[in-house]
Amino acid sequence: MILEAEDDSRWKLVTLSRNGPSLSHLFFYGCCFAFLQETTSQAWVMEDIFTKFAGTSSIKVSISKSIAFFSKAFTRAKINTMVFITGIHNNLSLDKYLGFPIFHGRMKRGDYDFLVDKVHTRLTSLRNKLLNKARRLTIARSVLNAIPTYYVQITWIP
Repeated sequence: MILEAEDDSRWKLVTLSRNGPSLSHLFFYGCCFAFLQETTSQAWVMEDIFTKFAGTSSIKVSISKSIAFFSKAFTRAKINTMVFITGIHNNLSLDKYLGFPIFHGRMKRGDYDFLVDKVHTRLTSLRNKLLNKARRLTIARSVLNAIPTYYVQITWIP
């Protein structure tokens, strides 16, 4: 339905950077990222597509689980209008996807404090278990290898 709206020029593509690709949406397992221009007509097109999708597929978009993230170009009045039309509340951060926080802007060293905390929590839980030193060391090594490896696949860690 989104592709049909693109073909009919109802859904306008969004260019993410000067020389970057133009996007309307990205699908991942169980979720969709929709990119809209800052017009109320675009919000109405998205609302119409969600309503038609729910009617034809018997799958309803969960508005309560959805979040909207607006660029700095959006005015407060425009954000309020878009939220009113779609029912999707705005958020200042994109929250998490598959356990990894989605950041907007340049990453800083402090943005990875959650990773250090996660490893620290796992390692401190090993102290309470009745394991000999060799077993604790083996488990600690696997934790220190496994947790950061997952996040290194997604982003460059400073």
